[in-house]
Amino acid sequence: LKDRIDWQVEGCRKAHGGRMPSDEVYDVIVEALEIIADIIPGADEYEDAQENLYEQLQSDSYNGQLTEWLNSHALNLHYLDEAIEDGAKTGFDILSQAQYLWKQEIASAALEALYELED
Repeated sequence: LKDRIDWQVEGCRKAHGGRMPSDEVYDVIVEALEIIADIIPGADEYEDAQENLYEQLQSDSYNGQLTEWLNSHALNLHYLDEAIEDGAKTGFDILSQAQYLWKQEIASAALEALYELED
């Protein structure tokens, strides 16, 4: 039982990326795990599962939600820079892409934890 709990704790720590525990991050972990539960049975390899996960993740669709996310942590500014580097041009697209990149990072940590548990 301890091993089962350890992988969850470690996966959550990785997903937080050095941040303090946050309901926002836990919500994305749950979202990712719900998607993963549906895609893992059909995914032959980690890369397939990751690609399917990324296809199903979505950023919030309202400006207020996105600006609230941006304001929730100073590190979120980093994702704005990444979104601009990736080619996002309008304010909404930059915010949306930035949050998507953040969600991708968290979802990847959750998926990685599951695959490490399997090994």
